[in-house]
Amino acid sequence: MLERHPTDSSTTEVQFYNYALLSLSGIFIIANIVYIITRYRTARLTELLMLCFLISLLCALLFYAIGVVSSIGGQIHVIACEAIAAMLQFFFLSTMTWISIFAYSITHAVFANKLISSDCKKFKFYVVYGLGAPSALTLVAVMLSQISQFGIQVYQHGPDCFLENQYVRLATFFIPIYMMITSNVIMTILCVQKIVRSGSIQSSERDRKIKKTITILKLTICLGSGYILLFF
Repeated sequence: MLERHPTDSSTTEVQFYNYALLSLSGIFIIANIVYIITRYRTARLTELLMLCFLISLLCALLFYAIGVVSSIGGQIHVIACEAIAAMLQFFFLSTMTWISIFAYSITHAVFANKLISSDCKKFKFYVVYGLGAPSALTLVAVMLSQISQFGIQVYQHGPDCFLENQYVRLATFFIPIYMMITSNVIMTILCVQKIVRSGSIQSSERDRKIKKTITILKLTICLGSGYILLFF
């Protein structure tokens, strides 16, 4: 069964620019993955967490690009569209879970007054959360789509392949993401307060303020607080 969707020149142009931006993003992510792998020969926790985050983000963009290309063609199989939607849900959620894990590691290190542990023993526990939580939420959406007696249209069958039912979308995608964003923002605030109150940097007052400001900006980026923009 194929769903056909008429496309005009303006829609095709927008889709082309989306695809171009996705390509540039993908190249940037791949470059960072190669940089991390080639620079750090031995596996450390921070590099493993960052690699998992980048790979999840790359896969999410890849499946989004596949959906864009399929819609440009004017037709897409229903099963293929549902598969793309499920993969998008999983990898976008996985991206957020990995950045939350990374944020937790940074926050723990800041309050413990030490560097992030290079011990990879905790990594297997992080994997359970980083992949398990997105898998469970995606599985719930897939199961709901297969239960016909509920009469729920879970997935949108084009031109954008994603979750269509607003309640399913809220429960299995937006609410979990907003919860992770909120926790990251809280951890950012706590870390910033800890750094501002810290007087351990032995230097002039001006240099100390500059170093603290730079550290706070780095933490804000690493903790994923920029995702607060998703609220608007």
